[in-house]
Amino acid sequence: MKTLTVAPALFLFALRLFAQVEPIASDTQHPAAVHAIENEAHLEYISQYKEVAIREMYRTGIPASITLAQAILESGGGESELARRANNHFGIKCDVTWSGKTYNKVDDAKDAGGNPIASCFRKYGEAEQSFYDHSEFICDPAKSARYGFLFHLDITDYKAWAYGLQTAGYASDEDYANKLIDLIERYSLFQYDRPEIHPSDSVRFQILYRVSHINRKKAVLSRSNERLEDIARIFNLSVEKLVEFNDLAYVPGLPLSPNTRVFIEEKRKKWRGRPDYHLVQEGQTMLELSQWYGVKLSDLLKRNGLKTGQEPMAGEQVRLRGRSLSSGTALRTRDEEQGIHSPGAKRG
Repeated sequence: MKTLTVAPALFLFALRLFAQVEPIASDTQHPAAVHAIENEAHLEYISQYKEVAIREMYRTGIPASITLAQAILESGGGESELARRANNHFGIKCDVTWSGKTYNKVDDAKDAGGNPIASCFRKYGEAEQSFYDHSEFICDPAKSARYGFLFHLDITDYKAWAYGLQTAGYASDEDYANKLIDLIERYSLFQYDRPEIHPSDSVRFQILYRVSHINRKKAVLSRSNERLEDIARIFNLSVEKLVEFNDLAYVPGLPLSPNTRVFIEEKRKKWRGRPDYHLVQEGQTMLELSQWYGVKLSDLLKRNGLKTGQEPMAGEQVRLRGRSLSSGTALRTRDEEQGIHSPGAKRG
């Protein structure tokens, strides 16, 4: 369903060329949204699942408009076979990690002879679980090289998100982004990307639905102009603790960039997910990987035989778990690339 690996740093300029528009303030700025023929069944679907999409936006940073548009498109507004019989609104297939119920359905998969065969899809007890898994798929640290760049986009820039998903190979449909944008504008779904004007935007709502779990540790995504002090107040923590939990990554008193991941409890010593290694992308730092995987920076450095300040070169594999290296590392570091002596490094 989702194939193609991409280099995120190459997309940001291209995405802006696709979507050079200001965030939408009201329906009047979108004549197409006002005059398009609306599907009554889709309106009912939106009414039923908009709160779920908004909660997922708080939890993960994926725009609610994008989630709703994808759900409408991929489930036919809840009328597809998978949605009706398996509560699967995003066509999520089974994989080795799935231990729940399954539903077999013929899709575009073929056997060695080119004949259509049934694929295994996840079956859920309720549709909300499908929305959760959809978010988890895009947020999966193992897919950071593919989807990670999306989380640097403005949460209200639905066009950039739509083109970004298409560029990252989320779907094979070459018109996928335009279809999402059409649905968002036809039904004014962009209004749900503005939590400050939504009635559910309360402290209780933030506490219940902003929290996500990275490496089984609690974290939240910062909102526009939010500071560490604001997050500390909401979750009844000291600013000093937040600074400690996040390895001194953020400075108190200064606004965080939107969608910055902030841990609200201590990170783990090692990664407990599926990949054992992370393939370093251009410009990535050990602190960034520490925040992405929910692993303490000191332990991540030690596990890879690096000292504070040393950064691996692009293309190197950073060990996320396993035995720590007491001396030296097989990683090529950026200071080595620049001809600077790296005391701890050694070649294998």
